Amino acid sequence: MQRFKAVFSINPASLTLATIVLVLCLFFFGTAIIDTVELKIYDLRFLSRGALPASPAVVLALIDEKSLGTEGRWPWPRSKLATLVDRLTQDGARVIGFDIGFLEPDTHPQDDLALAKALQQSSAAIVLGYFFHMSDTARHYRMEPQDIDQQLKRIYPSKYPFILYQDPAIEARVFLRAQAPQSNLAVLTDSAASSGYFDLRLDQDGVVRWMPLMIQSGEELFPPLSVLCAWHYLGKPQLTVEVGRYGVEGLRMGARFIPTDEQGQLLINYLVPPPRFPQVSIADILRDNVPRGTFTDKIVLIGATATGIYDLRSTPTSPAYPGVAIHATVIDNVLTQRFLTRPRWSWIYDVLAIVVLATLMGIALPRLGVLKGLGLCLGLGLVTLALGSWLFSHAGVWFTLVHPLLALSSNYLGLSFNMMAQQLRQAFRHLQASERKYRLLFEDSNDAIFVTTLTGELVDMNPAGCRLFGLGPEALTSVKLDDLYVHPADHHTFHQGLAQHGAVTDLEVQFWKCDGTPFEALVSATLHHDTHGAVVGYQGLIRDITLYKQHERLRTENLRMGAELDIVRRLQQMILPTADELQAIPQLDISGYMAPADEVGGDYYDVL
Repeated sequence: MQRFKAVFSINPASLTLATIVLVLCLFFFGTAIIDTVELKIYDLRFLSRGALPASPAVVLALIDEKSLGTEGRWPWPRSKLATLVDRLTQDGARVIGFDIGFLEPDTHPQDDLALAKALQQSSAAIVLGYFFHMSDTARHYRMEPQDIDQQLKRIYPSKYPFILYQDPAIEARVFLRAQAPQSNLAVLTDSAASSGYFDLRLDQDGVVRWMPLMIQSGEELFPPLSVLCAWHYLGKPQLTVEVGRYGVEGLRMGARFIPTDEQGQLLINYLVPPPRFPQVSIADILRDNVPRGTFTDKIVLIGATATGIYDLRSTPTSPAYPGVAIHATVIDNVLTQRFLTRPRWSWIYDVLAIVVLATLMGIALPRLGVLKGLGLCLGLGLVTLALGSWLFSHAGVWFTLVHPLLALSSNYLGLSFNMMAQQLRQAFRHLQASERKYRLLFEDSNDAIFVTTLTGELVDMNPAGCRLFGLGPEALTSVKLDDLYVHPADHHTFHQGLAQHGAVTDLEVQFWKCDGTPFEALVSATLHHDTHGAVVGYQGLIRDITLYKQHERLRTENLRMGAELDIVRRLQQMILPTADELQAIPQLDISGYMAPADEVGGDYYDVL
């Protein structure tokens, strides 16, 4: 039983264990607030890391405010986009990707045919963008099965050609699934080299941190716009999705490997600040105001940044980041092989960090105390932040920081409160012991102990004092100690000593008892202060010295009588002859005796 109480009692070991268990539960089961804080700390790591150079292979052709001002409001006639494709092709673009969709026919059918012709005749690889309906609730209308099949057939040539499974049992449950694609017009899709979706994944706080590199619709797996642009740029190497025992391992593009999470999502490595890619207004391209060679051997992404065309996203580096720049960033990550990862084993590091930090604080704080422990807590927290930032910047690895810091700070606070509570309990026990000792001294003292106000009213008096003055408990508050002095001068001397020195020691005075009997006493007193330091009265001790004074008077009388007897003896000895004098008288025979007298005055002698 004692061992059970020791294990489950509140002590540093049990508090540390409870903190570790609680934080691990929050870590594995997740909470929205803590997860959001972790995401925000993740975003700050981009700022602490600083900017990275962008790949020179990507150029953005933008529908910006200038383009809308010169070419008219969006959407433009598709013949104008055909001219744009021709201009980019003439300047030697290697890949042209559209971060816009051509989902409905143009009001002028000949414009669709003009754009289809430009796409078909371009020497650049044309990649059109489309999107997926991820669920039935995402659509405002119901697509018939034959319509879904028709949409899937359009994008079927752009599916992933190879999927390599380490464990075939995992095949049907690892990928993000979509209900149906919303592809481009058939005439445009057939004229382009490939079609890739431009769907983005939003985290719980609405920020784009991940790019899904594969989405399953029907029985097939489809790639995004960014992957297909990079694939064409690199010469269309073999493209394989690798699926491991616990989910997607990544995407292999020839000799390049793109790591993903278990669902095939890439953690986007933003370059900071946004965007860092060359940007050209489409208005300048259409008017030939761009230097020759600007797009030669480049991946040109066509997208919108104008405020009137909603394609601005919240990212870790900016609250309004162009969607086309996000796709450009993914292409940059693939080409430069600069990836951010959250390894599957990262949870082991996170758990160890939680356990180690909480345990270190649990061991050190009871030995260091609260203030020094606070310094250690801050130091360990800074080291954890620095290590997490360094691993993010130099190794491209995302480890959790919030949960280890939560374990560290929570254990510090819990242990500190426990230590303070123990100190308060110990102080309270000491206070109770002191109060008992004081009460014992107060109750059992043979001397009178009193507390009065400044005007002399009795506030409290111990039983010995009540017996000495003959007071009952009910009479205490109705008696003024100042009125019990026999001699007013004693009262004046008492108050004068307190006023001048703050204390009076062994002042000999006379008091009246309640029955009118005087007695002699020694008074010692000090000033009584309240909690704010103000003088509110006096407190002290009265010792009855009546018997002592009587004994002192008897001793003085005895000394006086002894002195008188001694003087008489000496006078008698001076009057009577000595023995030598008597022997010197011849023929004198004296016989006599001496007896003490009964009263003071000398001895009585008989001489015979």
